[in-house]
Amino acid sequence: MGSFVYQTDLSDVTTLTFTSKSAHLKISRRPKHKKTFGVRWIIYTKTGKVDGYRIFTAQELCTAFACCAGDLTPSGNPSYATDHDAEFGVPDTFIRDGKFLNIPGPASDAFDRTKISIKVTDAISHAVKLLITNG
Repeated sequence: MGSFVYQTDLSDVTTLTFTSKSAHLKISRRPKHKKTFGVRWIIYTKTGKVDGYRIFTAQELCTAFACCAGDLTPSGNPSYATDHDAEFGVPDTFIRDGKFLNIPGPASDAFDRTKISIKVTDAISHAVKLLITNG
């Protein structure tokens, strides 16, 4: 998929945008629900684009992007992750094995088959941690 480029001003961040040649990922704090985050992605194909959206809790977001610390500890469904040979996962939300993250993960509903796969770098993990903790 290529490397993501992300914004560099993270001082009062409420939204992160990651972009590559083939995908766009946006993570936003939800204004009316400050403890949740909207994750929207667009995958560009030769014939157009497909997209998807999920809502994450702060706990799920820090687990998905490998940036839990302090009060935020990794969460998820251990049997779901084990069933799919992964470390962490929440059904219909994400699955992660090491640095490799899939949103929403295997066996999500039939109406949302669009998935994004991301290699979570230290820079991405750090940016997501700042988004979570700046609220």
